[in-house]
Amino acid sequence: MVAGALWPVRIVSEAFLIASALSAVGFLVTFFTRESYDLGELRQLHDKEQLRAIELTEQGDFDGVQCLACGELYSARFPVCPSCGSSPGRIG
Repeated sequence: MVAGALWPVRIVSEAFLIASALSAVGFLVTFFTRESYDLGELRQLHDKEQLRAIELTEQGDFDGVQCLACGELYSARFPVCPSCGSSPGRIG
């Protein structure tokens, strides 16, 4: 009689053991396969935004060229428009 009464306890304890093992394996897989957080990418994004802000504030002093064909604004260092390849027209 005692053996028959303990049989459900054994099943419940084995089920708990299996569930615990699966949880531990899942935790270990997620812990060791996640990508590390890279601050370098955040720094690059921040630097790009700073350069963009500097370019916007200095746009009045910009010695640039505006393409007459496509309207692209680009640096005077380029002999032709990098967008369409036509010759430049100076900005006033």
